[in-house]
Amino acid sequence: MSRHELIKLILKIQHNEGTEEELGANIDLLANSVLDPDAVDYIFQHNWTAEFIADKIISYIPIVL
Repeated sequence: MSRHELIKLILKIQHNEGTEEELGANIDLLANSVLDPDAVDYIFQHNWTAEFIADKIISYIPIVL
């Protein structure tokens, strides 16, 4: 997912666009499209811009054990 697409999706979730089912589908899409396990939490637990959240998600590097 590109940065632009990620920002659009985050904005949809932040602005609660669509029906409850569409919102749930967008949250699932975000959670399943990125490696950062906290991606959805960034939206609901912080007052960050969509751009900042997207950059944080993109910069996530998983720890390989």
